[in-house]
Amino acid sequence: MCLLSAASGFIFFYEKSVEQEVFSDTNQDLQQLLAQGRSVLFNDLYRFRDNLSFLHATPPISGLTRAESNGGIDPFDGTSFDQWKLRLETIFIAMLHNNASIDQLRIIRTNDAGSELVRVNRRGGNIYAVPDQMLQDKGTTDYFAHSAALKPDELFVSRINLNQEFGQIEYPIRPTLRLSLPIFNEDGTRFGFLIMNINAQNLLTRLQKEVTGDFEIILTDDDGFYIAHPLEEYRFSRDLLPEHRWDKDYDTRENEQTGLITATELSSNRRFYIQASTIQFASNPASVLHLYAAIASQRVADVIWKRRLSTYGFAAVSIIIMTITLLLLLRGYRNSIHLADARAEHEAIIRSSSDGVIGLKRSGTVSSVNETAEKLFEIKRGTAIGRNIADLNILPDVDFAEKIKQVTTSKTPVSFDATFVSASTDKKELLLTCSPIISDGRGITGAAVIARDVTQERIAERQIRRANAELEEKVAKRTAELAEAHKKALQASDMKSAFISNVSHEMRTPLNGMVGAHKLIERDPLTENQRKYLLMAETSCSTLMTLINDILDLSKIEAGKLEFESKPFNPLQLFEAIASSSVIRSREKGLDLILDTVDLDHIELYGDATRLKQVLNNLLSNAIKFTDEGYVGIFVASKVEGERIRLDVSVEDSGIGISEENKHKLFTAFTQEDTSISSEFGGTGLGLSICRQLCGLMHGDINFDSTKGTGSRFFFHVYFDAKTAKKRSVPALLKDKYVLLDLAHEQAVIAVSRLIKRLGGDVINMKTDAVSDKIRPLPDVAITDHTDRELEKFCAFLSTLTTDGETPPHLLIVQNFRRNPLKYSGKTNWLSEPVSYSELVANLDPDHRQQPAPHMPSATKAPQAITADAPQTSTADANAASDKLATILIVDDNAINIEVAKGLLSGMDFTLLTATNGAEALETMRHASEPIHAVLMDCQMPGMDGFEATKQIRSGILGPVMSNIPIIAMTANAMSGEKEKCLDAGMNDYITKPIEPDRLVNKVMHWVQKQLAKGQ
Repeated sequence: MCLLSAASGFIFFYEKSVEQEVFSDTNQDLQQLLAQGRSVLFNDLYRFRDNLSFLHATPPISGLTRAESNGGIDPFDGTSFDQWKLRLETIFIAMLHNNASIDQLRIIRTNDAGSELVRVNRRGGNIYAVPDQMLQDKGTTDYFAHSAALKPDELFVSRINLNQEFGQIEYPIRPTLRLSLPIFNEDGTRFGFLIMNINAQNLLTRLQKEVTGDFEIILTDDDGFYIAHPLEEYRFSRDLLPEHRWDKDYDTRENEQTGLITATELSSNRRFYIQASTIQFASNPASVLHLYAAIASQRVADVIWKRRLSTYGFAAVSIIIMTITLLLLLRGYRNSIHLADARAEHEAIIRSSSDGVIGLKRSGTVSSVNETAEKLFEIKRGTAIGRNIADLNILPDVDFAEKIKQVTTSKTPVSFDATFVSASTDKKELLLTCSPIISDGRGITGAAVIARDVTQERIAERQIRRANAELEEKVAKRTAELAEAHKKALQASDMKSAFISNVSHEMRTPLNGMVGAHKLIERDPLTENQRKYLLMAETSCSTLMTLINDILDLSKIEAGKLEFESKPFNPLQLFEAIASSSVIRSREKGLDLILDTVDLDHIELYGDATRLKQVLNNLLSNAIKFTDEGYVGIFVASKVEGERIRLDVSVEDSGIGISEENKHKLFTAFTQEDTSISSEFGGTGLGLSICRQLCGLMHGDINFDSTKGTGSRFFFHVYFDAKTAKKRSVPALLKDKYVLLDLAHEQAVIAVSRLIKRLGGDVINMKTDAVSDKIRPLPDVAITDHTDRELEKFCAFLSTLTTDGETPPHLLIVQNFRRNPLKYSGKTNWLSEPVSYSELVANLDPDHRQQPAPHMPSATKAPQAITADAPQTSTADANAASDKLATILIVDDNAINIEVAKGLLSGMDFTLLTATNGAEALETMRHASEPIHAVLMDCQMPGMDGFEATKQIRSGILGPVMSNIPIIAMTANAMSGEKEKCLDAGMNDYITKPIEPDRLVNKVMHWVQKQLAKGQ
């Protein structure tokens, strides 16, 4: 009975223990399989990540960004964008040659299309760089969206899916894993990203090799779609069979008694015991993988049953013979020790199972060798196990006894490099890791030597280092060459600027004599033919002066010395003045000139009005020159863009137009559409080139649309500071009023109609609306450009519109000339062509007359400050000055220029003194019998020039009165910096040759008045 009770108790407790033991072993084996799988995944991914980081750090990556940001040339070393691209393709090809698992390397821009910039492929054993025309746009792919949002140094890891080309799955199927790193420009803006395509088949194969016995591995992505599965048809279910997913195929429940998770396959009702691990390689959700280690529950039940059979037999015998039982227990204890040792050794070996692994006891005896080690070291497992590793002579230079001692003492792995020479004398470079094998309860029992063949990686590293060294040498050489070329270019530019400055001076000096002589001749009585010839001469001088100024401006721009002012100006008055000054030229050719400023929303801007005027005058002059009939229109608009005001201006014409094949020539200096243009219309081809560069310097651009035989539209935009700008307010002068329009040109009707509507009025168009003598409501205003008889008929028509007691419409007549009296009972005013906002408003309501353009305050506290334009002098002031018999000293080494200046001032009651150089001027001033009120001083003269003479005068050598005398510079040098040079010398004002008579008189009168007001 006692034995029976003991046996029953033994059976009860053993049943419990055997199940727990089997489940514990199963759990442990599943965990080990998970650890194995995680090791395979992490080791491969870290290797690929390191390769990607290495490529990301190579010079061509940063070189590409710098070159693209600087017009295609890297400012760091002068390397072009294409050169960096070629070097990067070479590095990519080398990387693919040395990494068989990498299928593709790319640089993708983060523009809307996601354009590929560089792409190197592996196809059918070939590695090649894809030509530009075969590159694809990847902006619609999921990995593009994630990669384009990466932060600096942030890694993106994609799902493992089947590779697609042009939206279709590639066959034979190729599982692909993608890793990417972002690329930024030096200013922090996003450039693109570097992406690596990895053939994941090798990774999955190594993962499957870790599976032994009845165990299985299942790998899913973050959404549960299968990547690896025992059933082949389930693999890559996201792409091939999306209805199969973990949560749809398995019902999982946690078993608290066994510590395992039970998964029931819904299709077959089979049960599995599993352990799961979630692996995340990067911060993005798609990088998450779920790894499951599984074994069929029936297999576990079979193990339990086998254990029961053996244990029950053993228990039955042990009841009969106690001695046998004790022996069996002792053997079981020993088996447990051996099992623990074997398990510890097994854990060390599987730590990096994709590499060669050799297990060693503390004595150095080989205890295990995996397949990779057999192939790597060309040894057989059967002959190696049991022998000391030193006797195998595989790595004679490595002291394994010392390494085992080292890891036994430190209990930490050590890594070192070694070289293996095969039987065929091939050398393999190895990275060895010696790890301690720790057994439960027995401490360190040996060591595991893990060997990885890094021959190709080392060769690639040496090749890349050698290539980088060669590149650096070439870059240094090229940089030196570029520096020398840059130095020579600067010298050539300085020589050119000096040459143009001298030529400009030498040309302006005789041109001043010619222009001045013409102006003096105009003062004498002339015959009609003489006046015609004089006009021809003046026109030629003006054309020559324009050419000189254009060449001078082009030289200043190229030398970077063109000056820009920043002063307040009224853009509305500027454009109206330009249009008004151009109407005579347009009328001479029978053209209608149109001005539309309705969309100009600002009345004051800060900037260089002169340069803006220069651009518009050039475009307007070209439009009139190349248009024989029709119209020329100026259209202006402004709007706020952030902290800037954008001013848009366009000039349209109905002229000859430009052919498509010649459009590219238009903005090139000294180039016109073709030779016939130059011979027929004249010109140098400089104007548009200067316009483009001026627009660029004002942070804008210029372009054009044109159709041969139809006309052209040139348009440009420039920017101004919004903080200093003033908004334009437009009064509703025509609110609830009707305006009758009868204008000849359709474009003029459109422009004036827009202006009327901006003022709040309604338009009645005589050309399109049904107009009769019974128009109601009666127009309040009528605008027409009729002349002579047609105008009289129009006035009569307006008179028929009114009945007794009604006020006739206010008639506005657009005419520049022949303003004859009219028989019209209503109010009449004349408008100049083209119709402008300011003049229309002034005639509709004089109280709203436009205010003068804003100007900068004058520097009254700086008596020697240079002024851009002297104030205009009234006749009364001129007479007051003349009554005091002012004395003017003219200093110039050119006798003709002296005579011209004397002639231009001869109409004033001045005493005129002359000198031919600075020294003579000082003597004249020293011995003058009358006080001298102003000096006109040439700058470049033989002997003592104007600058030195001015410094002498300001030094006080002629006395305190003479030291403060106004000195006006007269110079033929219009290069940048001439004003500052005159200011530094002590001059008060500045005028360039050829001298404009009115400008000269105004400046002289301005400074004479100041002297007379001081009593000097």
